[in-house]
Amino acid sequence: MQKKETIYGHFLICYLSLFLLRVLEIKVFKNEIHSYDLIHFMRDFRVVKVEKDTYLNISRNQAVNEKVKKLTGLTTLDALYLSKKEVENFFQNGMLLDF
Repeated sequence: MQKKETIYGHFLICYLSLFLLRVLEIKVFKNEIHSYDLIHFMRDFRVVKVEKDTYLNISRNQAVNEKVKKLTGLTTLDALYLSKKEVENFFQNGMLLDF
């Protein structure tokens, strides 16, 4: 049996996650990318460090990648090799979009 606070905490985390996902979908991507596609994109995007400042993009190329590239301006999103600066740029510029 779980404590009442644990159940409330779990509910709060799930509610906040859904809220943030909907904010991304509606405010940032202007309903051009659905939440299902965003979740699939976030789960699939992967890079592996192969050298000191070189990363290998092992993500599968998806149709949603083109939409994300277009809406965020991240032109190197589907490049095979990425520099450390390009990977950092994903988080600095691409993920912190203006509302």
